[in-house]
Amino acid sequence: MRTKFYAAAMLAALLGFPSGSEAQATPSTAPSDFKIAVSVSESGIRLTCTKDCAWTELSFDPQPQDRSVTFDNFGMVDPDRPRASSDSSFKPFLLKIRRTNGGVALEGIEGTVWEALEFACESSPCLENVDYQGVVVLPHNKR
Repeated sequence: MRTKFYAAAMLAALLGFPSGSEAQATPSTAPSDFKIAVSVSESGIRLTCTKDCAWTELSFDPQPQDRSVTFDNFGMVDPDRPRASSDSSFKPFLLKIRRTNGGVALEGIEGTVWEALEFACESSPCLENVDYQGVVVLPHNKR
C-alpha cells in the first residue's frame, strides 16, 4: 500500500499535479511556506515545525482514532471558535490531523495546495515531512 502511495505521489509530481488532491489555494488564501515533521509512535503524534510557525513542537495523543486535532501557525486551536487575527509575518495555514488504522491523515483547510494527505506507518516511530505542497521526501526519512 505504501509503495502505491509513493508511486502515485511521484506520478503526480512528474505530471505537475499537487500531491494528495486538487489545488485549493486562491489569491486571497495563498499557500503558506510551512515545513512540519510528523512523528508517529505508540505514545502519540509529535509535530515539529521548522518554518513559518510561532511554535516549535506540539505533542498529543488523539484517541480514539476518529478524533482529530486542529492546529495553525500559532498552535492547537478549537475549530469551533474564531481564530485570532494575525498581524505577523506568517502566511496562515490551518490543518487537521488524526490517526487512522496504521497511519495518519491530514486535512489542509487553509494555506495548502492539497486538501487531504494520508500515509501509512509501518514502523514506530514513523517520520514524514509535510509542507504546503504535500509529503516531502528527504534523504533521512526512514522508509
